[in-house]
Amino acid sequence: MKDEVWVEINILDIASLKARIGWQNLRKEEHLVEGIYLLVTGTDFINNKIDWEKVKYVSYERYIQDENIILQNCDILITKDGSIGKVAYVENLNNRKSTLNNGIFRLRVDINKNNPEFIFHSFLSQRFTSFLDRLSGGSSIVHLYQKDFEKYKIIVPKSKKEQQKIASCLSSLDAIITTQADKIEQLKLHKKGLMQGLFPQMSEQ
Repeated sequence: MKDEVWVEINILDIASLKARIGWQNLRKEEHLVEGIYLLVTGTDFINNKIDWEKVKYVSYERYIQDENIILQNCDILITKDGSIGKVAYVENLNNRKSTLNNGIFRLRVDINKNNPEFIFHSFLSQRFTSFLDRLSGGSSIVHLYQKDFEKYKIIVPKSKKEQQKIASCLSSLDAIITTQADKIEQLKLHKKGLMQGLFPQMSEQ
């Protein structure tokens, strides 16, 4: 992998960047508990994926309001308000019709030139964290402005095939980590049940 030629490139040279614009911001009462059209927020990001079970809904009018933020598989999402720099990769959309809440950037990579999964992994690197730290100047930032984000440069292999190889490797490691985390959680629950049996509460004695 190291033998490949890597280049530094501006993020706008490989992807389009969009977000819900200010006047389109949704009020809290517009977040619906049921419906057809999904509204993805930053709190729906779990382990860099979208937890579709948590996502709320929005009206058709709000869903169709901005076609630039209607989600597609392989989109990369990055929070720009609150917890700055949280990242999620869009997959398993199937027939879900989904749009973005305010506070999230949508990055759509030109798949003819670059591998979107590799670009996604690059945003989980220390390079991106350091970029955000430089913007903050040592203090907490409460908003990532698009004009600042557009200056970000990433380093990529020139070969799309090489990008795919690296992305597959990293995704395989993520899958192993998730499996192990699930096993650990199951063991914790098993231990909790065992402890409750061994050490009953006073009222149970």
